[in-house]
Amino acid sequence: MSKTNKDISKRIRDDHLHMKTAIRDIRKLIKEEVKPESFTPWIKNLQKILSYFNTEIHEHFELEEDGGFMDDVLKLKPQKKYAVSQLKTEHELMSTDLRRIIKCVDEAGTYDEIKKINLTQRIRDFLDLLSVHEAEENLLLEDLYLQDDGIAD
Repeated sequence: MSKTNKDISKRIRDDHLHMKTAIRDIRKLIKEEVKPESFTPWIKNLQKILSYFNTEIHEHFELEEDGGFMDDVLKLKPQKKYAVSQLKTEHELMSTDLRRIIKCVDEAGTYDEIKKINLTQRIRDFLDLLSVHEAEENLLLEDLYLQDDGIAD
């Protein structure tokens, strides 16, 4: 494996670890009990965290797709074309879903327990999907780069 490929692989793995931390922080925030009087600061904090997370995710997806490990997979393991296609489709769907979640957070307005429950469940569902997606990417990375290094042979 070239140094560039190792660098990309390391960056993606580092991103995955960083995202796990961010996911844990978001989960912690949405589990908090929120009273009507503390709703405004809570929702503003959620807006800030999700906006930052949105930026990170898009940069991460671009790293994987545009000249990243997905191109390597297609070159070295063409039989994984469906898996790569599926991951790219998930990137598009998750990007759209996260933008919609952020829009809901931005439009939250005043405290409403039912809206808060629905919103936090939607965020949990998104984070669950993202966690599964990242695990699938890690398996593909290991399969590609460990095999390429001769470690898994």
